[in-house]
Amino acid sequence: MQRYTSDSAPSSASTQHPVSHPPGAGVDLSDTAAPPHNLEAEQALLGAILLNNAALDRVPPTFVDDHFYDPLHRAIFFAARQSIQSGRLATPITLKSFFEATPPIRPDLTVPQYLGQLAANAGTIISVADYARTVSDLAHRRQLILIGEDLAATAQDSAIDYPPLELIEESEGKLFALAQSATGEVGVSLTFGEAATEGVRLAEATARGERRGLSTGLIDLDIKLGGMQATDLIILAGRPAMGKSALATNIAVHVAKSLGLFVDFYSLEMSPEQLALRQLASDIEVPSDRMRTGKLSSQQLEALARAAHALQDLPLSIDKTGGISIAQLSARARRTKRRKNTGLIVVDYLQLMQASRRRSSGNRVEDITEITTGLKALAKELSVPVLALSQLSRNVEHRDNKRPQLSDLRESGSIEQDADVVMFVYREEYYLEKAQPAVSDPSAYADWQSKMAQAAGKAEIILGKQRHGPVGIVPVAFSGEFTRFSNLAREGNQ
Repeated sequence: MQRYTSDSAPSSASTQHPVSHPPGAGVDLSDTAAPPHNLEAEQALLGAILLNNAALDRVPPTFVDDHFYDPLHRAIFFAARQSIQSGRLATPITLKSFFEATPPIRPDLTVPQYLGQLAANAGTIISVADYARTVSDLAHRRQLILIGEDLAATAQDSAIDYPPLELIEESEGKLFALAQSATGEVGVSLTFGEAATEGVRLAEATARGERRGLSTGLIDLDIKLGGMQATDLIILAGRPAMGKSALATNIAVHVAKSLGLFVDFYSLEMSPEQLALRQLASDIEVPSDRMRTGKLSSQQLEALARAAHALQDLPLSIDKTGGISIAQLSARARRTKRRKNTGLIVVDYLQLMQASRRRSSGNRVEDITEITTGLKALAKELSVPVLALSQLSRNVEHRDNKRPQLSDLRESGSIEQDADVVMFVYREEYYLEKAQPAVSDPSAYADWQSKMAQAAGKAEIILGKQRHGPVGIVPVAFSGEFTRFSNLAREGNQ
């Protein structure tokens, strides 16, 4: 139980006594080392609300009980807000019953009496927003101090094998969360009515042809998805050589080039140089094997230089850290979002990621669960789509029908559960090439040629799961020599 002094109670002749917090709180307001706080601002804010309940509307929606330094002030604000939001008055009289059993602040001042003093000495409603801002700013300063103290203590006492980088990234995560809280980017809830109104607005915008999600650059896929939605975890899976990385790179470059949004690309498998050369080969239509072997004409080299120059200012960064952990990736993504206002995050691919060092169980299924849960949480936290690539198990190769399905995902339980969208890349042409019959069997060879003619230059993006939309197959064009996916001619769609 706290006891009040003159500098904590509302100014009045009857409350000129020093204040201290209850035993065990570890705080003495007479101590100059006490954390930053302003009890007068807290009292003025509470008094204004108790005097005129409309003052609560001027308090920012991000303001929470814990912003108050004084525990009793937190309890008063909570009780007042609950009453007002329930359609009841919050006055010293109506709140009296909430605090009748609370021990007195001091022998001559009960909590109900203190409520009356708060209202009697209230500030004006006009200043409520300023009072709230003062109280919340000081609360954020206190949180910064706690983060700093925790950082110092952990750095001092951590085990010798505990990597400092993990501590840095954990602290960055806490600072990012605090920054979002301070700017009102998170923690704001909507009533169901407000959510319904926003849903109708979005539906009307979609009906007018406005697409909410980010375009992939593939028209038919955008129609099925409605674009890549903010907060969604999108899994793009396939067997090796199906073109997962090529498709992800095509999408990333389209978002950066055509939409002008910053793309944060984590390439755990290929180097940035390899990805860049692959994209350049696609742009200038030079077979990628020539790029690798250097068999380029002078004209092609000039075209390559021009294409590279055109991509100089592309808002896309590639992080090449191998074996990055979900904690490291999240910390870096937060930092990039803060600096660049990221529009899309791409991870190639999630089986190459590591679980947090302190949480890793050695069980890969549990590690993948932590990774996919972390990626979904990151998508929601940063309000961007996260496109994560995934390998498929070899089960596909043992079936006659090699089109992938959800059960083919490695460690599929958590991936399928956490993902909002699961897409598979499938190219019939790849498997037909491997199954070429001998020319000496004319009937089989002719049948094979017919199938190859139908499959040549085509691929399928199979929507195996979509939380808020249809599933199905989206035909697209694929140019193997340029490693490029593109829109299939409309008359070729089925």
